[in-house]
Amino acid sequence: MWNIDRVFLEGLFRGVVEPDEVPDRVVTYVLRFGRGGDIRIRRRVSCAKHYTVDEALVRYYYNLTLLYARRGDMKLSGVALGRALHYAQDEAVKTRKLLMLDVNEDVGKGVSEAVKGLGLEVFKLCKGVELSKKSSSDTLEALCTAYERALNTPRNFFTELMQRPNIGRLRRGVGTWRAGKALAIVVAVVAPLMLGSIEALAIALPIAIGLALYTPQTYYQAMRAGIMITKPRGYHTAY
Repeated sequence: MWNIDRVFLEGLFRGVVEPDEVPDRVVTYVLRFGRGGDIRIRRRVSCAKHYTVDEALVRYYYNLTLLYARRGDMKLSGVALGRALHYAQDEAVKTRKLLMLDVNEDVGKGVSEAVKGLGLEVFKLCKGVELSKKSSSDTLEALCTAYERALNTPRNFFTELMQRPNIGRLRRGVGTWRAGKALAIVVAVVAPLMLGSIEALAIALPIAIGLALYTPQTYYQAMRAGIMITKPRGYHTAY
């Protein structure tokens, strides 16, 4: 049996509702060309829309849950798990734009009404429902998908928390990746410059940018082990 302390539960309850009050923000960059031929890059920051949130944000908060737990901060671990649950359940509702009406609001209301009316019967109701999609615009499918995630996410967290990661191996893996990426970027940029080839540089630059932006799985594993934080690209997170 898992020993869930009160501090963790307080954080969990807070995290479940917190994204509505303390939202994560989406960061986008817009490239604009001026009349004089100048190029401007504008940075836009907006609140993350829950029903269209990227899977990367859900995964980030799940990983953050384990990171805080490994470091002994069970309150923030609970908050992170609550936020992951909030977004994971919102993601179960498929959004469609119909004129000026956001269809997910109707589906969301339907899910809420279904939960109120069914209570503990949700398990029985969802028992025979096949869930083949991450999201659905159907009330029953959305309800059952959200229900499944509400069960599986905490279960996966506690199961993984009981495992002992190989900290030394992960640290070495992170160091190897960092050194390898840095070396590859330097070679990709410097070699064409030394050869004096503009064409080679035009090919090398996208490769260098791709290497810089690439996030290996080792980084996520290291985060779940409590070693380091790997932020989701394109988001300014609340934690």
